[in-house]
Amino acid sequence: MAVHTSTLPKGKKPGQLFIARVILTARFVWLSETEVAVKTVRSECDRYGVQDSNFAVNFKSLNGAGITISGSGAGQKAKVRQSYIDGFAQFLRDTLGTEEGTATS
Repeated sequence: MAVHTSTLPKGKKPGQLFIARVILTARFVWLSETEVAVKTVRSECDRYGVQDSNFAVNFKSLNGAGITISGSGAGQKAKVRQSYIDGFAQFLRDTLGTEEGTATS
C-alpha cells in the first residue's frame, strides 16, 4: 500500500479501518481475491504506525455490510463481497473529503 500517513484518518482505530478497507478492496479488484488473511492488514497497520492492542476488536467491527470475518487467531480471514466494493468510492469520498470527479494530490 502506498498512501502518505498524512492522508490517513486521525487516530489508531480510524487508521486501522481505513487501511483494512483499502487493502480488502484492492485485493478484491486487482487480484480477484475474495478472502484476505487478517495478518496482511495487521502488518500494514504496523508499518503505518496505527497498530495497537485493540486491532482485533477494531477489525471485527468491519463484519457485516459486505465483509464477513471468519476464523480465529492466525487463520482469521475477511471475505469481501461485491456489495461492499460497490460502495467503496463513496467511502473514500466521505473519508478523504473529496468531491466526485476530482482528484487530490
